[in-house]
Amino acid sequence: MEADSIFPSQRGHPPSESSQRPMSMRAPKINTSAVLVFSLILVSSFIFLVIKYYQTALSESISYHQQLQSEMAKSATTSIDLYFQRLGDDLQFLSQLEPEDFETFLKTNRMDAQGIKTWFTTDSDFQITHLWGDSMAGSASYQALIDEMRIRAHSKQIGPQGSIQFSSVYPVEPESQDVPFEFLILYKPDSGFSHRSGALGLAISFDWLMERFVTPLKLGDDDFAWVMDNSGRLIYHPRHTEMLLENIKDIEEECAECHSSFKIQEEMVALGAGRAEYLIQGEPEKIMAYAPIEYRGLRWILAISTYSPSVVRDVLKNSISIFILSGVFLVLLIITGGSLYYLNLKRIRAHEAQKSLRQVQRIQEKLDQASKLASLGELIDSVAHEINTPTGIISIVTDGILMDKSLNPDIPQELHVIKNQVQRIRKYTKRLLGYSRVLPFAPSENDIVNLIEECLFLLGPRLREKQIEVVNDLPQQCPEISFDRPRLEQVIINLVNNSIDSVEAQGMITIRLENEQEETDEGPLHWVILSIQDNGAGISPGDMLKVFEPFFSNKTAANGTGLGLSISKSIVDRHGGRLEVASKLGQGATFSIYLPTEGK
Repeated sequence: MEADSIFPSQRGHPPSESSQRPMSMRAPKINTSAVLVFSLILVSSFIFLVIKYYQTALSESISYHQQLQSEMAKSATTSIDLYFQRLGDDLQFLSQLEPEDFETFLKTNRMDAQGIKTWFTTDSDFQITHLWGDSMAGSASYQALIDEMRIRAHSKQIGPQGSIQFSSVYPVEPESQDVPFEFLILYKPDSGFSHRSGALGLAISFDWLMERFVTPLKLGDDDFAWVMDNSGRLIYHPRHTEMLLENIKDIEEECAECHSSFKIQEEMVALGAGRAEYLIQGEPEKIMAYAPIEYRGLRWILAISTYSPSVVRDVLKNSISIFILSGVFLVLLIITGGSLYYLNLKRIRAHEAQKSLRQVQRIQEKLDQASKLASLGELIDSVAHEINTPTGIISIVTDGILMDKSLNPDIPQELHVIKNQVQRIRKYTKRLLGYSRVLPFAPSENDIVNLIEECLFLLGPRLREKQIEVVNDLPQQCPEISFDRPRLEQVIINLVNNSIDSVEAQGMITIRLENEQEETDEGPLHWVILSIQDNGAGISPGDMLKVFEPFFSNKTAANGTGLGLSISKSIVDRHGGRLEVASKLGQGATFSIYLPTEGK
């Protein structure tokens, strides 16, 4: 090849001294613009990766923090549930004691050790009869709450030995929200469980309960826990005591100064458990996780919150060394890359030349393969023509024998089988001859019952060989439907062959044909359903998901290619129908062909 064909820029000009040197001896030409663009791309990619890393680390850190919050909330709710359960057990136990034993128990046990401020009893009309304890609230305050709970005394929250009701959380001094909070537990024993006709109750220090189970819930200095009741009322918050006992359903104008909405709080009341991020005006954004406290009708929502900036600070603190190392690495990478660019330019050019040579070799190999395929096509054409000649002679001889009227009545039937098989060979060779063009899909009105009987006749030798009983559940008359007869014949023969392979000797294959109407949004669909059922080995649940995949087969390599069911499904789909399978391992399988009709 001439030099000017390799270096087009030299055409029409005398070669200069520099152009006469070999390629390997030329000084490399540095493309400064390309190097600059590459550097900008590298720096931009680095910045993008740093930002992406930071965003991913922050997202994962927030998710992990919320997960820990959720686990802490669930742990606290479990502890509170157990606390309430223990109080309920105590109430059930004490309800069985005689009055003198009950008072003796109260005198010998410290009530405040469990947060209990007051014990009280009522008569059958829920009127307070006795009070024990040091609560600042009086019997009048208790009585008002008991009257509210009396309506729910026989509600759905019925225990095995009676009912337990919880009052709402209330301040000990109703006119002030800065004093300790309490709530009541009222236990009404069942008449068959206790001799007590009235109820037994106690007042619990809500502040003690929060200090014992909720206040310690912290992952860091910025974490804090807060509680709402089931009505949406804030009953505990360590940082916003001015909002205590406010309800999200009673929104006032001054609430909009801090809260744009209470959608998150409403979701907390509705869902009970979850995670969220929220913002209050004048404060940093917060993340939180929440879980419900539920016991016999009582339902509070415990949330653990933290400020997002604290999580951001932790991420930056843990990532600053990575950012510095990444910057140093970027500088070293640029320096190293530039050095390698100048030192290895000739090597890159040689590599590109080798790569071009390999591409030429691959193209040449593809051309050789195309030539082989062309030769194979010519060979197929010759073989197909050679097969057509003897099959034509067999067909003519068969027709001549059929003209003999003196034949045994059974012989013409066998001769028709021979002629049909010859026709199938001629069709196959015709398809080989036309493999380079797409054969048309040609459905027409056909008798499907006749097609089924013909397929069974062709498979008769195999059925008789294994002594398989074929049960035909076919109607005597069936309207003709539209289908491509050769293709559907291929499907039926393949499915029956699979059933023959599946069943043991003296097995049974049932072939059923029925009509079905399916109601859809677009109107009724009419189907003709051909079912082929066997009592063979069946299909395992794992294989059921793969039976229609190409090249999947549970047969040996010599007995199957794994294409039969895949091709059969594509043929049925081409008809606008569907091919379904139902099977249980060890109980056989049923393949159903759904073919659409016009409501015949």
